[in-house]
Amino acid sequence: MFILAMAFLGIVIFILETVVIDLFTIRGIKPDFILIVAIYSGLCLDKNIAAGIGFTFGLIQDALSFKLMGVNSLSKCLIGFSIGSLREKILGEDLIVQYLFTFMATFLNGIIFLLISKGLLSVEIETLSFFWSLLIQGIYNSLLAPPVFLLFNKIRRLYYKNPVIYKL
Repeated sequence: MFILAMAFLGIVIFILETVVIDLFTIRGIKPDFILIVAIYSGLCLDKNIAAGIGFTFGLIQDALSFKLMGVNSLSKCLIGFSIGSLREKILGEDLIVQYLFTFMATFLNGIIFLLISKGLLSVEIETLSFFWSLLIQGIYNSLLAPPVFLLFNKIRRLYYKNPVIYKL
C-alpha cells in the first residue's frame, strides 16, 4: 500500500513539475520537485531503492522535458544513491541536514548537467549565469524540501508503525 501511495504522490509531483511549476517560477528559475523526491528517498529509504526511485523519476522527467535524454535520470540516481549511502552517518530528520543536503544536491545535479552539456555535447552555456541561477535554485529547493519531506513522512507513518529506514 505504501508503494501505491508513493506512486500516487509521484503522479502529483509530475503534475506539479509539468503543469503547475510556472506558478513557482522566480525570474525564470524553477524548483526541482523530482530532485527533492530523490533526496527524500536517499534520506529515508535504502540506498538502492533511493537510486531506483531517482532513476525512474529522472527518466520520466527526461521524457517530459524534451531536453538532454538521460541527464536527469543519471543525476537523480546518483544523488539518491549518494545520500542513501551517507544516511547511516547523518540524522535525516534534522532540518539543517535537510536544507544542507538539498542545497548540495541541487549543485551536484547542476554540475552533472553542466559537465554532460559542455563536455559531451559541446553546448554553449554561460557559466557565471548558470552558477548564479543554480545558487538561487539551491536556496529555492532548500526552502521547499522540508514541507515536502513532512508530507512524505506523514504518509509514511500511515503505513508503518516505526518509520525509520525501510527496505521495501
